[in-house]
Amino acid sequence: MFDLSGKVIVVIGGRGYLGRDFCQKSRLQGATVISADLPELSKAASKSEYQGEFNDIDQVDINVNDKKSIIKVIRFIFEKYNKIDTLIYSATSKPDDFYMPFTECSLEGWKSVINVELDGLFVAAQEVVKSLGQFLYLSAMSHADLLVGNTSSGIIEAASFHKPVVNIGNRQLGRLRGVNVIDCNIENLYHSIVLALSNDFIIKCQSQKNIYGDGKTSKYIVRELIKQPLSVVKKFIDIIK
Repeated sequence: MFDLSGKVIVVIGGRGYLGRDFCQKSRLQGATVISADLPELSKAASKSEYQGEFNDIDQVDINVNDKKSIIKVIRFIFEKYNKIDTLIYSATSKPDDFYMPFTECSLEGWKSVINVELDGLFVAAQEVVKSLGQFLYLSAMSHADLLVGNTSSGIIEAASFHKPVVNIGNRQLGRLRGVNVIDCNIENLYHSIVLALSNDFIIKCQSQKNIYGDGKTSKYIVRELIKQPLSVVKKFIDIIK
C-alpha cells in the first residue's frame, strides 16, 4: 500500500459506497481526508460511517449541481489546509429510472447524470487548478529534469530549482540569464537538449545562485530605504497660461 502521510485528499461524493471506501482507505494510509457530499447525507454518514479510527475525516457539505457551492467548498479547503494533493470525484446521480432498461430511460434522467458526473467534475477540477495557480506550476518545475521553450520562468525561476533550461529563439533577448540557460534556435535544438542533460552541465547548474535573487528583494529594498535620508522635497511649478 501507499504511504499518504502529509497528503490532503478530497473525495467529492465521499458518503456514497465507493466514495466512503476511498475516504477510509486513504485515511488508513495516513492521509488527511475531506469528504464532501450532499447536506442531507451529513447526519446519517457522520453517525454510522465515520466513527472510531475514521472519526477525524473532515466532512463538508457540497451540491455538485451548484457551481457556487463547488467553488465555495474548494476555496474553503485550500484556506484550511493550504493545499489539495488529490481530488477524487465520486459523485453520482441516480434518477428514478436509473435501473430501468436503457430504452426506457428518460432524457431528463440522462441529463441529471451528465450534470452531476461530468459537469460537476469539470467545475471542481477547474477550481482546484485555479486555486493552485503558480504553486502547481512551480511544483511541476521542481520535479522536471529540463525546461525547453521560451518562457521567462526559464530565465528567472528555474535557476532557483537548479534546473537546466534550453531557451529557444529571441523572445527573451535582453534579459540577464544564469549559467543554467542554453540559448539556441530550432536548428540546433537537439544538440542543446543533449548538452543540457549532460552530467557536467547538470553539476554546473547545481552550484549556481539565481542572479535574480533569493525571493527576499522587497526586504532588501526596505532595508536600503530606511538607511537613506528622506530630505527630498518635491517642488511644484505653476504654469502661467
